[in-house]
Amino acid sequence: RFWEGLAERREKYGFLICFDEIVTGIGRTGHWFAAETLPLVPDIIATAKGLGAGYAAIGAVLCRQQVYDAIAKGSR
Repeated sequence: RFWEGLAERREKYGFLICFDEIVTGIGRTGHWFAAETLPLVPDIIATAKGLGAGYAAIGAVLCRQQVYDAIAKGSR
């Protein structure tokens, strides 16, 4: 019930849910992201290690469209 409650509070209060998938992302848990096994979708996911497969230092931040739009618009 924790995850459902978190999703309900996100809707009520408008905060963002961010998951750190640096170690668990890119198939390391049997899913592209560990978040796929949960009953909510995060607004932002940080991933890294699996992208470079141990050969390159690389990372990425993935986000929902509304988060991207807010960032692209800036704080003017």
